[in-house]
Amino acid sequence: MKQVVLIALMAITSLSLSAQSKIESSFGIKGGANFSRFEIKDADSDFNTLWHVGLLAHLHMSDKIAIQPELVYSRTGGERNPSGIEYDDVNDYLTVPVLFQYMISNGFRIQAGPQVGFLLKARQTSEGTETDTKEYYKKTDFGLAGGFSYLTKSGLGFDARYVYGLTDISNKETVTPGSNDHVKNRVIQVGLFYQFSK
Repeated sequence: MKQVVLIALMAITSLSLSAQSKIESSFGIKGGANFSRFEIKDADSDFNTLWHVGLLAHLHMSDKIAIQPELVYSRTGGERNPSGIEYDDVNDYLTVPVLFQYMISNGFRIQAGPQVGFLLKARQTSEGTETDTKEYYKKTDFGLAGGFSYLTKSGLGFDARYVYGLTDISNKETVTPGSNDHVKNRVIQVGLFYQFSK
């Protein structure tokens, strides 16, 4: 699995480096809000309002088709209230989405593609006490992202997408079965981006 991730990252990097000469390309910055929750087997998790910030490369393959690899620092998690005790879980990921975009008209795009996330930090806050929980989660999370974006002529744009986690991120070596196992990320992302001129 690590080899697959490494190959994918190398492919994205080489594509970005060659974009200047072979493909019409532009680069940009982005940031916004994450409305995130955990999908947990036999348990409920409420949405937690968090954030993301990152970089993007927009690579036009044709007038209508583009590929957009991104490098995004994304904060996810969820809120739970079992037995009247509130738990606030926050996980930080370095995510690499690769979106395939179709240009509709007047700056609108629909987009979808895979995403891989690398866990950087995890903690849980309950009753005023914060606990490091990184050992309870897997280091890598795979998912699918889909949504739409809109780019104005000034280069400023709006982006909205849903990220559907495919990986059970609970670490079976450290999590007690039946407590916090079968955990998957569910994230709604909305934000702004600025795409620099070619």
